[in-house]
Amino acid sequence: MVWLLAAMQELRLQVIDWRRQANYWRAQHQRARDREDELKEQVHLLEGEIHGLKRRLFGRKSETSSSTEPTNGTTAPPSKKPRSRSQQPGSKGHGRRNHDHLPTSDESCTLPADQTRCSCCGEPYEDISGTADGEIIEIEVRAHRRRYHRRRYRCRCACPGQPALITAPPPDKLIPKSNIGSAAGQ
Repeated sequence: MVWLLAAMQELRLQVIDWRRQANYWRAQHQRARDREDELKEQVHLLEGEIHGLKRRLFGRKSETSSSTEPTNGTTAPPSKKPRSRSQQPGSKGHGRRNHDHLPTSDESCTLPADQTRCSCCGEPYEDISGTADGEIIEIEVRAHRRRYHRRRYRCRCACPGQPALITAPPPDKLIPKSNIGSAAGQ
């Protein structure tokens, strides 16, 4: 009988050990499933990023003319000499680049103090509403847009030869008639 009790005790210990092992492997399996779910989510996000990058790289270009535009019904006669590699006559250009993605800093341009009065009678100019706005691309450590607002003034006197409206001068530019600011050359 003693051996039967000892065998039962041995079997109970085995059952306890197997239950412990079952709980351990159940927890390991759950950890593996959680990790797999995290990795699947990460793969999904990375595939979306790859798709977006491919679309940006290989997608439709907005600055070029469409090759599917209908022609006016005439076809050019076959020419004997090959076309030049430069831009073809009559072809559409690519246009200016949009700089809206750059950070913008606003600044107000006013007339210097010695120019705010009429040069004939000394009457001060009247500040009027509205500004003459423009943009310059400034290239410092990083490129950013510098939006300036040029103040406009009206002469209150009736002196002959004086302009009716006076606008403050814009900030200096690196190249005249361009939108590149003078900070790029400093």
